[in-house]
Formats: sequence, C-alpha cells, structure tokens
Amino acid sequence: MSDALHQALQAKRADLDYLHPYNVPLHLVPEAPVVPPRTDHRWIDFGDREAREWSRVLFLLPRQGHSATVMAAASSTWRFGRLPNLNNAPEVARAARALGHTPESAWEMLVTLIVMRQDQEHDPNVAYDLRVWALWIERMNHLADPITAARHCLKAVGQR
Repeated sequence: MSDALHQALQAKRADLDYLHPYNVPLHLVPEAPVVPPRTDHRWIDFGDREAREWSRVLFLLPRQGHSATVMAAASSTWRFGRLPNLNNAPEVARAARALGHTPESAWEMLVTLIVMRQDQEHDPNVAYDLRVWALWIERMNHLADPITAARHCLKAVGQR
C-alpha cells in the first residue's frame, strides 16, 4: 500500500506541477500594473513576492471550494496583479509562517494530504488544522518521506 501511495503522490505532483507556486506567474496580464501587497493592510507584514506565493498556494489549494462565480472573480483579480481575498489567506499564511512553513512546504504538505485523503477517508478540514501544520514541520525535519510524515500527523490528530 505504501508503494501505491507514493505512486499516487508522484502522480498528483505531476498533475499539479503547473500550479506549483513557483510555476505560476505572479500575474497573468503583463501590461496590468501590479498592486503591491503591502498596500493591502491584510498582507502588511509580508514582502511582495512572499505575499503572492502564499496567496497562490492558498488560492490553488483552498480550504473549501467556492462557486464558479467567486473563483472567476478571484482569478480575474489575480490576473490583474492584485491578491484575491479568499480563505483568510493572510491569517493562514501568518500562522503557517510562524510554525516554520514556507509557501513551498505548505504546498508539499497540502498535496500530500490530498493524496492521503483519497487513500482513506478523513475530515477534509484536517489539512487546515494548525496542529497538522506544526507536526508536519517537525516530522519533515526527521523524516524525508512525506507519506510517513502525513501518517504521523494524521494519527496524532486522531484521523488514522
């Protein structure tokens, strides 16, 4: 089963690679003026690039799905260089950063938890449980394998 999970994780990474925070342009309309996140009070303590990277991760792998209308409006906002106001992204990013996460580590964790959720049912909101985010950093410091780290995290919060 572990090999199947690792293969599923590799497949999911490949499927989502084009959405990875470092593969998505900062804004999609080159001639549009980019509004610096620092002018947005929600992102005041983030640098421009860091705010955009966190916003991308939390926009592309949201806590909950949104209607097509909301996603279209958010996508339009994104294309024109502004940060959409979805999923309490600045607050989540601030908490994750305080735990030691980067946008890239959060992306890796969320993609791994998507695969784990497909393997066995667990509460989909567990991906945004800050206990899991804290444990992920600790486990990944000691374990190189994201599947094993995810199992430890889910077990610790009573999901396995």
